[in-house]
Amino acid sequence: MRKIESTQIAELCHEVNRAYCALLGDHSQLPWANAPAWARESAIKGVEFHLANPEASEAASHESWLKQKEADGWTFGLVKDAEKKQHPCYVPFTALPAEQQVKDALFKATVAATRRLVEDPQPAVPAEYDVLAAPEWKLAGDLYETYCTAVGGVAFNGDKLPSWHDFSGDFSKTKQATAWMTVALRVLRQPPQTPTATP
Repeated sequence: MRKIESTQIAELCHEVNRAYCALLGDHSQLPWANAPAWARESAIKGVEFHLANPEASEAASHESWLKQKEADGWTFGLVKDAEKKQHPCYVPFTALPAEQQVKDALFKATVAATRRLVEDPQPAVPAEYDVLAAPEWKLAGDLYETYCTAVGGVAFNGDKLPSWHDFSGDFSKTKQATAWMTVALRVLRQPPQTPTATP
């Protein structure tokens, strides 16, 4: 039995965002263990904000992120540049492109989906188990359905996204299911990754 830590939720949020970015064609996001310290710290602060303010909107989440960036000396820039501390999302929430607003919705939903795990310890998962009853399958499903809702149930190629239940336990069937299962498995069945990147 163990409890999930807020840092693990931050890792999950980071990995969900990375999976979403990959679906957008952006493969520049590094895994949590290799992400720069400022990116990990930003995710942790975001989780802390939502744990303290569970009713906060996506816009409030972004405004909190903006305040963090301002305090750290960041400004607007057309291209994200950590050395110059410039970011294209350093704008009000309403000025963000729709696909960027989805990131705030996913972050909020990810914290909400895992919030109960901060207090409720999870039992160890046996080697042989019913995947459909496993906690990581449920969490992955919650994240996937949240993603579908955020993007209107339509994939970026225009196809209708299937329901999570349509996968019928075969989570290797599609890239979407695999992505959400991967992050859920990492957080629920593995200890937090030890960061290796330098600030």
